[in-house]
Amino acid sequence: MTTLLVPANLQAAGRLGLDAFDGSKVELRPDWTESDLQAIFRATYRQVLGNEYIMKAERLTSAESLLRQGNLTVRDFVRAVALSEL
Repeated sequence: MTTLLVPANLQAAGRLGLDAFDGSKVELRPDWTESDLQAIFRATYRQVLGNEYIMKAERLTSAESLLRQGNLTVRDFVRAVALSEL
């Protein structure tokens, strides 16, 4: 008989119907739509901060705006979130 040891947080994620890791890739293509951009924002906040649902006042609206205008790359946006005090 083989016993599989699973960390408690992975077991909790399974009970909640969540995946421990999201393997889906998100990218911003040149012909992006607003929903594509929102997906980038959610994925970045989820991966960097561990929570995709942050309060509106906590969002980095200036960095989001710069990305929306094309003055910031996705990599730079991720860096801005990582270096923020959130």
